[in-house]
Amino acid sequence: MDSFKRLINLIKTENSKVFVTDTDGEQTFVLMSLEEYQRLRGAQKGRISELSKRLAELTEQTEELNRQITRVQLQELSDDLDFEEDEEDEGIKRETVYVEPIVE
Repeated sequence: MDSFKRLINLIKTENSKVFVTDTDGEQTFVLMSLEEYQRLRGAQKGRISELSKRLAELTEQTEELNRQITRVQLQELSDDLDFEEDEEDEGIKRETVYVEPIVE
């Protein structure tokens, strides 16, 4: 127990971290001050919040681009379906087809 107290005092006085290893030398735990832990967690939460906001912005931009692409494709389809009156054959009437996009 005395060793554990010395580790805690070392962490407090040096404001550092202590890495605990297993018998194979692999780092398995980290001991640090509560202040350091809270700082790291706060930074992580802030970063997650920033990334979430950026993802929302990119999603909206992607959706807007998809809406624009759909409008252009529908206009091209509409233009392809418009039959203009043939000057040689007056019996053919002009037919206009309007395709309306479905917006969710």
